[in-house]
Amino acid sequence: MSASYEWTDWHLTPNGWVRGTMKTDAGVQSSSAPPSSVVATFRYSEDHPGYGTADERVVMRSPEGQAPDEVQALMQVYGECPCSLR
Repeated sequence: MSASYEWTDWHLTPNGWVRGTMKTDAGVQSSSAPPSSVVATFRYSEDHPGYGTADERVVMRSPEGQAPDEVQALMQVYGECPCSLR
């Protein structure tokens, strides 16, 4: 079991990145509906297993994202998924 596991969903839209639902270390989860203009959703997570082990930071794309060309074009404008919990 992780000593710490937190994540934030980031939605890529034609207007840029929008922060979505997130889970903090305290177990608090703030839910937020994706914007209607979402093109793709990514989840940035941080896993801190404990003392003496390497931390892991991961960005995963949710499967509902559909237009890969549109995603690529928007990422050229707005950059990669924010590697940030907040």
